[in-house]
Amino acid sequence: MQDAETRTIQIDLENVTYMDSSALGMLMLLNERIGEVGKTVTLYKPNQKVRHILDIANMGKLFKID
Repeated sequence: MQDAETRTIQIDLENVTYMDSSALGMLMLLNERIGEVGKTVTLYKPNQKVRHILDIANMGKLFKID
């Protein structure tokens, strides 16, 4: 978060098999903190199950999901 040259933080979800409400809450907190310093978060490579959880939670409104 301190690196001025870094504008986007990429979270690799390739090996994540499940996300519960605690994980979603932590992502929301991360997004808030990162936004305070003018950076963005991208969620990268979620599998189909995790992508479905992110979609249900409307995380696409907060994050870019690739």
